[in-house]
Amino acid sequence: MAKIKYKKDDIVLVKSRAGDVIPSIHVRLLEREVVSPRKGNRIDWPGYSGWMATPIYQKEIEILKKEWSIPLTKVNKDPPIHVRLLEREIRPPSKGNKFDWPGYSGWTATPIYQKEIEILRKEWSIPLKKANKDLTFVYDDDIIKKIT
Repeated sequence: MAKIKYKKDDIVLVKSRAGDVIPSIHVRLLEREVVSPRKGNRIDWPGYSGWMATPIYQKEIEILKKEWSIPLTKVNKDPPIHVRLLEREIRPPSKGNKFDWPGYSGWTATPIYQKEIEILRKEWSIPLKKANKDLTFVYDDDIIKKIT
């Protein structure tokens, strides 16, 4: 069987890794993820690859939510919000007792616009309250673009 080459913004039908009983849904491919194999403390972690994707049909989301308690709520990606980056944070990979933890990098940040906070609270149940007061963490990969 020939391997199909997918690209960003392709719409594909995907099945759940949890089993064939959960219905397949249509998604838009957003970004390719490739993770290399890693040496662990007790086990070696295999590499893997896949796609970040977003559902495209609200009806399919509603079926997954109602019948399978899968917490998808809206078509497309989470809404972007404007934040002020406050402090850079870099954590190198570390060895744990049972797991090896991958490193990460990002920023402590605060949302700028109260209107965006209201949308996040209403639509996504995200517990932010005050613009320029509440703190959150933003991974480097989640930053879309610099505004000012």
